Amino acid sequence: MKFGEILNKIFGKVFKNVDWLNVSPAVYVRYILAIIAAINTLLNVFGVNPINVDQSQLYDVISAILFIAILFVNTYKDNPTSAEAIESNKYLQMLKAGEKKKIVDDVEETETTETTETK
Repeated sequence: MKFGEILNKIFGKVFKNVDWLNVSPAVYVRYILAIIAAINTLLNVFGVNPINVDQSQLYDVISAILFIAILFVNTYKDNPTSAEAIESNKYLQMLKAGEKKKIVDDVEETETTETTETK
């Protein structure tokens, strides 16, 4: 059973218009973080301290997590660093630009042909 199907069963009646099966993972993350924040707020309202740690210790942990996340994003996202990767990206951009130009040229050619045929 997929995560989206589970959410559909749990929250299907509340969030009727949300298509849980086809939303992006970023939407899942935002909802999960919102739920965690809501639980944290409710616990604080009732006097229960959900996070019983020193603020400096919490800051250090969050900083380390952010550092690791940034490191992974910078490493594995499309960040060409070697000469071969930079050259490869240039070639890919040229191919994409050529494909876009070809599509535009095909559309213009089709429009010109249709205009000529209607005259």
